[in-house]
Amino acid sequence: MTAVPTSTDAVLPRRRWILDLSAAAVLTAVALLGFWPSFAGPSFLAAALGGMLLGLAIAAVCAWRRWGILIVAGLTIAVYFVFGGALALPATTIGGAIPTLETLRSLALGAVTSWKQLLTTVAPVSAADGHLVVPFILGLLAAVTTASLALRLRSVRWALIPAVAALLLIIALGVPDPAFPLAQGAVFAAVTTVWMSLRTWWAPQNSAVDVSEADPARTAHMRTRRLLGSIAVLAVAGIAGAGLGAVASPAEPRHVFRDAIVPPFNIRDYPSPLQSFRKNVRDEADRTLFTVTGLPEGRECAWRPWTTGTVSSTTSPMAGREPPARSRRCAPTWRPASRAAPPR
Repeated sequence: MTAVPTSTDAVLPRRRWILDLSAAAVLTAVALLGFWPSFAGPSFLAAALGGMLLGLAIAAVCAWRRWGILIVAGLTIAVYFVFGGALALPATTIGGAIPTLETLRSLALGAVTSWKQLLTTVAPVSAADGHLVVPFILGLLAAVTTASLALRLRSVRWALIPAVAALLLIIALGVPDPAFPLAQGAVFAAVTTVWMSLRTWWAPQNSAVDVSEADPARTAHMRTRRLLGSIAVLAVAGIAGAGLGAVASPAEPRHVFRDAIVPPFNIRDYPSPLQSFRKNVRDEADRTLFTVTGLPEGRECAWRPWTTGTVSSTTSPMAGREPPARSRRCAPTWRPASRAAPPR
C-alpha cells in the first residue's frame, strides 16, 4: 500500500497551474480596482498590475522549485526593492528603471509611511506624489499569498483568505464612493465559485473509483449534470445580484479609514492674524483695540505672546515650531506709560 501524495509532493498537472494562477490573477485584479476612485482614473494600474504579475511569478517559481516560506519572503522583498522604483517611484530612478539610493530609501520608508500619506491626502490623490507604493505593495503581497496557497495546498479555501482580505483592505483604504461595486462583487463571486467547483471536481479522491463498478456513460452524464448545475447557479445568482443592486440603494454612505483619520494640521492652509497687523498700525493707530483692567497707575501693558524677528504677510515665522519655553505663558511686559512712534 502506498500513501496518496499531497498536493505539495505530487507533480501538478498543467490544467491545475493554469486554473490556480488565472483565478488568483483575476481575484487580485478585481480587488485592486477598488483604488480607481482614490486616483480618479487608471493611473495606478501599471503599479498595481505590475506588482500582481511579479507576485504570481514568485509564487509559481517557488512552488515549482518547492522552496520554503523563507525563500518566498526573501524573493518578495528583493522584487519590491528592485522593481518598486520603476513601477511606483519612476521619478527617483535612472531612466525610469534603474533604482538609486533615493529610490531604495523612499521604498523603505514607503512601506511604513505610505499608508498614512494616502489616507491623509485629500482624494483624488496624484500618482506622482509617491502614492503608487500602496497599490504596488498590495498587488505584490496579495498575488504572492493567494497563488502560493492555491498551488501548495489541497483545499482552495485557504487561498481565498488573502484575496478577500485584500479586497476588504482596499475598500477600507479608499473613499466612501465605491468603484465598481456590482461588477466587482459579481466577478469575484463567479470566479470563486468556478474555482472551487473545478478544484473539487479535479481532486484526486473524486477520481479514485472502483474500475469494476465504473460506468463510463453514467460517469460522463453525472459530470455534465454537475457542470450544468453549477452554471445555472452562477447565472441565477448573477441575475439576482444585478437586479438587487440596480434597485437597492444603501441607507448610509460607506465608512472607510479616511473618515476616522484627521489630516495633520497645516498652518499655511489658514489665514494668519498677523495679516491685519499693518492695517491696525496704519489706519487705527488712535483707536482702542482692547482694554485691560487692574493695571498699576501710570503704566501700560505691552502684550507679547512671543517675539519674532520678522513678520510675513501670510504666516508667522513660528509656523510648524513650538514657541520658546520662556514665552509660552504669554506673560505681559510692564513698562512706564509712553507713546512710541508706531512702526512703518
